[in-house]
Amino acid sequence: MPTDNTVDVPQHRDALAALTDFQRDRQFRLIRKFSELLRPALRAGEEVLFGSPASRPLSLVDIYYQGMLAGHYGRYVLMFTTERLFVFPTRGDFFPRASISFIEYGDLDRIEVSGFISKNKITLRTRRGMRERFKLHYEDIGPRVAAEIPDRVRVGRPTERGERAFLCPKCHSIIGRESFECSRCGTRFKSRAEALRRSMLIPGGGYFYTGEYFYGIADAIVEATLLLYMLIVIVDVAANGLDAKGVAALVGGTILIAFEKAMSVRHALAAVETYMVDE
Repeated sequence: MPTDNTVDVPQHRDALAALTDFQRDRQFRLIRKFSELLRPALRAGEEVLFGSPASRPLSLVDIYYQGMLAGHYGRYVLMFTTERLFVFPTRGDFFPRASISFIEYGDLDRIEVSGFISKNKITLRTRRGMRERFKLHYEDIGPRVAAEIPDRVRVGRPTERGERAFLCPKCHSIIGRESFECSRCGTRFKSRAEALRRSMLIPGGGYFYTGEYFYGIADAIVEATLLLYMLIVIVDVAANGLDAKGVAALVGGTILIAFEKAMSVRHALAAVETYMVDE
């Protein structure tokens, strides 16, 4: 039996009718989770078609540079409406951040749906030549995207922007690129400079700044362990002189700390680039 399907977001009746009870209930739960961000951003007459959690496919370079957390900041929820594709950057568990972005169908050159077994990989190509790829976690949504969205792309009206844009979650005006304050309502967003400063000076500071407390604690423990190791090595070198073993220990410790700092900075900056409200 269907569960509670009360959603205070306008939905497209035909799109809903095409879903099974299970799929419809899942859509209600997903939309309800993001309704506070989505509802005020919708235009008059704009309706939600369907949505899905999604992630970015990772390249070998991503995995090499970011390690086990490579996919953590590549989590999204995609919401397809009758006019636009909303892209919500999320936490690792697909819960909302205070962040919202969208792309007009008219600003897409085309949308491609692919996949070897399941058609759950979509590629967005904008009129400006930019490309974004996502893997849909609701595999049944891929075929619906392929059937429904290309026609909307063909008739959509292009804008001068021609790419994905972020909205202020407070007043829903478009945020200027590289701007960390809303020009309309003055809402401040977490800044790249502050994320970099905290990542460099405070163990786990970048994660704490972007609200990732679990990873912040884990990173702080790792960094404190590395710093203690370096202190022990330096004390040993001061007492016994610098030999080949001491050089290897110093170089190895320095490389580990540098790698840990680089990864912390990379993750903090990736989170900041989703224009989270600085509360």
